[in-house]
Amino acid sequence: MTPLRQKVIDQMTLQGLSAATQKSYLYQLKEVAKYFHLSPDVLSDTEIQSYLLYLIRDRHWSWSSCRQALHALNFLYRHVLNKPLGQMALPHSNKTQKIPDLLYPDEVLN
Repeated sequence: MTPLRQKVIDQMTLQGLSAATQKSYLYQLKEVAKYFHLSPDVLSDTEIQSYLLYLIRDRHWSWSSCRQALHALNFLYRHVLNKPLGQMALPHSNKTQKIPDLLYPDEVLN
C-alpha cells in the first residue's frame, strides 16, 4: 500500500465516511491513477478536467458516477493534500424529474 493511499484511508476514517463511500473513493482514485499512469496527487486542474471529459465522452459514465470521481478527487486535494482544487465544470444531468400522481382519499378506497 502506498503512503498516499494510507493517508487517504486514515483521513476518510477520521472524517467518519461510510465503508461504501471509502470503497468508492478508493476505486475512483485508483482509476484516475491508472488513466494517467501517475499518482493522483501530482495532477493539474487541466488534467483532472480532461479526465472528467474522458469519463463522459469515452466511457459514457453516468453523471452521478462522474460526480463521484470528482468528489473523490476533491476529498484527496482538500482533506489529504490540503491544496485547493480548481473549479471543475460538470453539468447536471438532463433527466427530468417525474412527479408521482397523487390520489385523493376517496380514490384510495376504491
